[in-house]
Amino acid sequence: MPPAGAAEATPEHAPAATGSSGAAAQAAAAAAGSMARERRVRAGVARSPLPGPAGRTGDVRLVFFDLDGTLYDDTLFSTAYACALASRIPAHRRDEFLRDAFAGSPVNRRLRLGRIYDRETDTLLGHPLLEPGVACSWDGESRRPWQPVRASGHVGSADRYLALGDAWTLVTASALRCGASAADCLEALAEMRSRVDVPPAETHAGHPCFRPGAPFLRVLVTNGSGPHVEAMLRHLGLEHAFAHRLTAAGKPASWREIIPCLERRTGIPRSAMVAVGDNLLNDVLPVIELGARAVLVDRHDWFARYRCAAWTRGRSLEEALGALSSRRLPRPAESPGRRKGWQG
Repeated sequence: MPPAGAAEATPEHAPAATGSSGAAAQAAAAAAGSMARERRVRAGVARSPLPGPAGRTGDVRLVFFDLDGTLYDDTLFSTAYACALASRIPAHRRDEFLRDAFAGSPVNRRLRLGRIYDRETDTLLGHPLLEPGVACSWDGESRRPWQPVRASGHVGSADRYLALGDAWTLVTASALRCGASAADCLEALAEMRSRVDVPPAETHAGHPCFRPGAPFLRVLVTNGSGPHVEAMLRHLGLEHAFAHRLTAAGKPASWREIIPCLERRTGIPRSAMVAVGDNLLNDVLPVIELGARAVLVDRHDWFARYRCAAWTRGRSLEEALGALSSRRLPRPAESPGRRKGWQG
């Protein structure tokens, strides 16, 4: 799931402050970032209330769709991003970067994907809802102290914690620990976008879930920037498929504004909302924590080791859409923030 574009100069993307006033400055930046996210959410949603599709209690009435990695397989694009970054890595660490950067490797499936990377201590932290108490070094050779944290999940973030929920964030973390900067990551992303213009090979435009008259409202929520989103939706034949589009969304943090906002605007309770995405830490866990439901699109079995009844897992978008239409979805949790059964 690619990141917000380099042009998105919002407070939440600003580098962390240092010095004696650093804590106060970081708190102010965090508050400003939250307000900026809320303004973007409100701008992406119609001002007037929108009635959602009618349905019985428990029916799916609103579906959030991610774009990259969800509506199409973006492995080619994230691989091209890694190749563009390689030239920005110091020569003496380039081989290490290339060894660590590709999501499909056994060590990444076993050790890194689904965890949170602490840039300051070079530590992998278990997500609080998946592996509380688990922490280890990047290579898994030593145990480390664990603490619950909230992480960002997009390229270009200068935050200390990065959620390793998909190939894009894994490549980014590998680059940052091998000497690249957040600016290098954004430059590599822009270079990749300028060179790799192959349209996605798949389209689901004809699926009943994307046709007029579907039994739920469709909302696109992506960390991708506007021009990229427009181009991909056009290639996919889905440019008219969504009632709302939220681009440069700043997931996962922005879900705390998006879900309440859509509840107010549509009158649809969050228990009737479902998020469909390929990023376990950006698209799935945050919405479940807030009381909605989720379907994980796991094309390459990157998250097969996480078994939990709290979400539905599909090996393709077709399987994920099938789960929506057949209502093979877990019931929403009754008390958001306190989940049982999360095991890695």
